[in-house]
Amino acid sequence: MQRDNPAPSVGAGSSPWLVWAALAVAAVVFFHGLDVMPFQEPDEGRYAEIAREIAAPGGDWLTPHLNGIRYFEKPPLYFWTLAAVFRLLGPSEASARLVSALSLWLSAALLAWVAWRVFGPRLAALAVAIFCSIPLVLLFSHFVLVDTLLLLWLTAAFAALHVAVLDRARGRPPTRWAIWAFYVCSALATLTKGPIGLAIPGMTVLGYLALARDGVLFRALARPDGPLLYLLLAAPWFVLMERHNPGYLHAFFVEENFGRLTTGGRFHRQGPLWYYLPVLLGGCFPWSVFALGALVNGWRERARLGLPCEERAAVRLAAAGVLGPLVLLSIANSKLAYYILPLLPPFALWLAWAFGRGLAVRRAERGARWIAAFALLFVVAGLAAIAWGLWGEPGGLARWIVTAPPGGDKHVLQLARARALNDEAVPTGATVLVLGVAWAVAAAVLRRRGPLAGAGWIAAALGGLGLVFPYIAAPFGTFYSHRDVARALAPLLQPGDEVVFYRSFRRTIPFYLGRTVTLWHAAYSEFGHDIEPGAETRGVALQSDRDRLRALLGGPRRVFVVVTGNKRLREIEALSPRPLREVVRIGAKRVMLSAPDGEGGS
Repeated sequence: MQRDNPAPSVGAGSSPWLVWAALAVAAVVFFHGLDVMPFQEPDEGRYAEIAREIAAPGGDWLTPHLNGIRYFEKPPLYFWTLAAVFRLLGPSEASARLVSALSLWLSAALLAWVAWRVFGPRLAALAVAIFCSIPLVLLFSHFVLVDTLLLLWLTAAFAALHVAVLDRARGRPPTRWAIWAFYVCSALATLTKGPIGLAIPGMTVLGYLALARDGVLFRALARPDGPLLYLLLAAPWFVLMERHNPGYLHAFFVEENFGRLTTGGRFHRQGPLWYYLPVLLGGCFPWSVFALGALVNGWRERARLGLPCEERAAVRLAAAGVLGPLVLLSIANSKLAYYILPLLPPFALWLAWAFGRGLAVRRAERGARWIAAFALLFVVAGLAAIAWGLWGEPGGLARWIVTAPPGGDKHVLQLARARALNDEAVPTGATVLVLGVAWAVAAAVLRRRGPLAGAGWIAAALGGLGLVFPYIAAPFGTFYSHRDVARALAPLLQPGDEVVFYRSFRRTIPFYLGRTVTLWHAAYSEFGHDIEPGAETRGVALQSDRDRLRALLGGPRRVFVVVTGNKRLREIEALSPRPLREVVRIGAKRVMLSAPDGEGGS
């Protein structure tokens, strides 16, 4: 890595090894423990199964399929990448999550390069440390999620735009390759998640132009060669999809994307205008607290900062990279917490600069007191959890957690969660205690060595939490996964057997079984298009047809029915023309077998 004349007032005089050390630690945190947690419902099972079906012999590399049904919700680039990994390493939890971990690490490397060019290696290392220790980043680095690859392409587009912006700050026209790279990365982002891949960089550009009023940059971006390059890369797949799946463009662009933007569509993910503010505050804690302080201090001292041209341009672009997309995502009706992932590299860049300028922590003593207060809270909470685990009444948490009446499925689930909390109280408390001690050390470091060193200690403590998080969370992950059901069912299956999901689509099971199943109903909200009974649903979906289910249960094949809850169990027993035998039971989750006479054995 090389930097281009960083502003001498920010981050000068430090060694490049800090950046490489930060990236090395990030690699350990991101790539460690990828196979500890079972796949979580719904996204991990869904996306991994789509890629498995593509990678399977004879898989369709043009049209993504989920459980044998065309899947219109997302473009294919993430699934192609995941399928290629499956072809290389085989389908598994670790290989499926490898794409997310690698995408986030490469995003951190791009962030380091951007920060180094203008702020120097010290603040580049801090930007990486902040980004990689944001709780949302630590969490989703271990999830199978389309948005992690989207984050990589959008970070690359931001880096390309950063080159063009620095060119303008130096009085030169934007480098043409940077403009082309911006459009190439936006096209790849579009092939990953659709129009949002262009909308987010576009909002960053609009935000920066509003702050800088740079007509030369606007004209450079508006030249036709850039948009043409974008279309040449992004359009062919969409054209082919429309040719092979008539009506796809309307379903994807109008119903899926425009519908989510304006009304939330048919996906039930609406949220208020301020939805992302608590997500940013909580999901980026404690960095969000420092950011608020930096905003207040920066506003008070805006007239006295006197930033050099390059530094001012970089700071404006970082601010635009957060605020522009945040406005777009807040206006959109469809909202989920991980949609803000693309905002986090610019956020980390801006906050690293604020630390370098002394804005995030104006007085070391006051900042140290705040960190020490948080450390004390963590220490007390950790000790309390350990004490409860060692000396508390076994199952005592059930009094506060279990609210459902006894005998019901909800009561069974709540009781199991209470027991898991009790069982994990000591290791969880120990983790929180260590985090509190580490933050106490960070407070002392901040007081003696200044804000940058203190921030590094905070990041290191959060990174350590990221290392142990999969192990702490794994026992709770079983409540949102069906790996246990799939592993119990797999040895019972014989060639020709049917597996039916009654009512609920348990998306993790097909991946673990390595086969498609028969759904009770294939819904629009799952596949992104209306599905009528016919050739597409034959053998994979009943479309709520009770007669078809009854005929299947009374047919010549063995049928395993996956059902959750006593109410639905009674429904399926009433529908079946043959007696059903329970072969798997895990909590409220059951697998019932309908077998012809003489074939009931496993």
